[in-house]
Amino acid sequence: MAVRIGLAGAGRRAATAHAPSLAACGEARFAGVWAPRPEAARRLAETHGVPACRSFGELLSQCDAVAFAVPPAAQPALASAAARRGKAVLLESPVAGDLAGAQELVLAVTQAHVTSQVALMWRYAFAVRDFLSAGVPRTHPQGGSGRLVSAAFAAGSDVPAWRIEMGVLRSFGPYLIDLLDAALGRVGGVRAHGDPQGWLGLMLEHSEGRFSEASLTATATPDSQRADVEIFGSGGAAAVDCQAAAGQEAFGTMYRFHEIHWRGLADHHTMVPRVVTTPRRPITYTTSWDAAARLPLSGGSYRDSKQGSYVCSTEMLAHSTPAPGTGGWHFPSSEKVCARPAGLEPATYCLEGSGEEAL
Repeated sequence: MAVRIGLAGAGRRAATAHAPSLAACGEARFAGVWAPRPEAARRLAETHGVPACRSFGELLSQCDAVAFAVPPAAQPALASAAARRGKAVLLESPVAGDLAGAQELVLAVTQAHVTSQVALMWRYAFAVRDFLSAGVPRTHPQGGSGRLVSAAFAAGSDVPAWRIEMGVLRSFGPYLIDLLDAALGRVGGVRAHGDPQGWLGLMLEHSEGRFSEASLTATATPDSQRADVEIFGSGGAAAVDCQAAAGQEAFGTMYRFHEIHWRGLADHHTMVPRVVTTPRRPITYTTSWDAAARLPLSGGSYRDSKQGSYVCSTEMLAHSTPAPGTGGWHFPSSEKVCARPAGLEPATYCLEGSGEEAL
């Protein structure tokens, strides 16, 4: 039986990415749309021939899993409610507006024993999967670097205000941090310098004595945008152009993977690749990333809400302002990766006005 997947949100990302991919995923059934703005939900639902739900509870009654396309401040409460109803959840990144919200979501998912996943789109792109499974191991990695240069916050852009308020690190950093984490091992320490609203640099300490540097900005000109990662080691170098790799195809692969995973057909302990051929080319539904076996997972999923909270805590630590002369925050290795660092008071972000529609 096909998994019934509902969509929470009817803004730009829901309309241009999630809904088309859900509608095209023959292995799952697009169960319906709910959004805080009923008219937007109705329009999106009509486009894809699915029901528009009058309430979030109605959506939950019609689906087995929920994909979220809502601002981070709204996501913890909604996803926690879905988890308590026994629904698997596919979360947008960042998973919450603050660390407390991320922890709340982790707790709800853990207690409900449901599958949770984070939509880190780079990881579902064919070139990125090949980079991680074949390119990186050949290098015998020792370290690396990554860049995310975006024009999202440049003058004249129509990015929602909450993204600008969160800054480049918390708006787009999860993708870069996650990929460096996958290639070099879990991040145990981070130091930051620069301007969260301009150019930001991170120095990351990974497990097994590896190190990386990450540079991020969202105020570049459109013609200078790029996103790439390079890994170096005794066996050479490997690189991937993430901007070129991650398109709409990655969304389709993500939903196919999740449909299989939610039906319990994927081995989440070994993440053995399973390939289904299409007229165009093979699509890998699951992955063979070595990092999967090392992560503490809740609900039997990869890159789940707990990992999302871990990334959130890493970002917020680097995002906050350190005391003068300290050289930045240091995030020591610890199993308690979701704990709020002493003295760090994360900001909160509210769902207001155009936030949801502009997502």
